[in-house]
Amino acid sequence: MRLTSDLRAAALDRRAVALRELSRQQFDILVVGGGITGAAVAREAAGQGWRVALIEQDDYASGTSSRSSRLIHGGLRYVKHMRVGLVAASLEEQAALAASAPHLVRPLPFLLPFYCDGRVSRAEPVRVGVRAQVAVRRRGGNAGTTAGQ
Repeated sequence: MRLTSDLRAAALDRRAVALRELSRQQFDILVVGGGITGAAVAREAAGQGWRVALIEQDDYASGTSSRSSRLIHGGLRYVKHMRVGLVAASLEEQAALAASAPHLVRPLPFLLPFYCDGRVSRAEPVRVGVRAQVAVRRRGGNAGTTAGQ
């Protein structure tokens, strides 16, 4: 228990020093929240030349977004609702992520179980949707990534 409280005290001291340091500087953008979304926003803004500060209530990647899926998908859910524009946008983002962070984005095959409801297999609409995604990806020049299939 003593070690835990010592570590917590040291972390609070480091945090206080960091906050004092931040208060002495000027930033163009303050990002509140150090989960995957906040980190991505901060990275994108810094990459565009903005002076960015990122603050987090707890430890970085300790909140909700850190527990979410790490899949970079092609918008299969959008296919179900015939949102072709969103599918295309999702695939464009997938390609951009693969280009900017190829060490983090890689194809990942997965298996989806489907059950028949007595009339038509539920797999058929998904099969058609995946084929449509592949066609959109190839048409848009995104054939190099296959995550989400």
